[in-house]
Order: sequence, then structure tokens, then C-alpha cells
Amino acid sequence: MEKVELAEYDPAWIERFEAEAVFIRDALGHLVREIEHVGSTAVPGLAGKPTIDIAVGVDAIELPPDRIAEMAARGFRQQIDDERPWERRFVKGSAFPREVIAHIVEQDGPNWRSYLRFRDALRGDKLLAAEYEQLKRSLLERGRWYRGVDKQELIERVLER
Repeated sequence: MEKVELAEYDPAWIERFEAEAVFIRDALGHLVREIEHVGSTAVPGLAGKPTIDIAVGVDAIELPPDRIAEMAARGFRQQIDDERPWERRFVKGSAFPREVIAHIVEQDGPNWRSYLRFRDALRGDKLLAAEYEQLKRSLLERGRWYRGVDKQELIERVLER
């Protein structure tokens, strides 16, 4: 079994985000209103899964088939998640953790705002970022990767501030 551990922060994650954002903007075209780097890789100094999480703001999350095909042409596979009906998710990379996850959400909707608020809270509070990293490290002690639901309590506490 492969050892699961966090990757230390890598400044190259910013460049990876920028490159992937170009692919996504090219694939989705005029549907894209805004693209933001979110998740642990968007927080300088924070260790995490080396997955580039990208929030993509659109007017409507139902994407035309030709745009889904364009995402596929750029290496993204649509991933259905019944627990998150408010977003359309595309992943890149066949192994876990994924290389990239694109979260297509309603621009300026509550989930868009949550992604940005949580990221900004971690960027602005080193103690909170350290607490979040420690939570992820403790979850890995189980010997398998964590999921978003495993961190939900801390995320909700931060968003309620």
C-alpha cells in the first residue's frame, strides 16, 4: 500500500493553477465569469494534497455537451457527485490524489463565496492554517486519504465567523 502523506507547500502550484486556468477558460469560453485558485495549494506555506483546486464561476452550472467535450479534450473527466448537486466537478489525473479538480459553481452564489472565504481565512490566519494542516495530518494517520467531508466541521466553523 502506498504511503499517504501531505506534500509540503510548493510555489510551483501557483504556476500549475495559472496553466490549468488557461485550459479551463479555453474549454468553457464565454461561460466563465471568474476563475480562482482555492484549496490548500492556494495558501502559501500550507502543506496539503498536491491537488490544484480551481473554483470556476459561471452563470449556470448545467454545461452544454460541447463544453464538456472541450474539457475532456484538455484532459478533464466529469465526475458526478450526488452529494454536491450545486457544482459540476471535473478532475484531471487518474490516480488519487487528483492532479487538478475544477469546481464549476454559480458565480457569486453561496458556494462560490464559501470557497473564497475559506481560502482567504487560511491565507490571513497562520494559526488557523496550522490547525487545518494538523487536522489533515491527523486524518492521514488512518492510513488513507481524507475527503472534504472529513474536514467539514472545521470548514463550517470558519465559514460561520
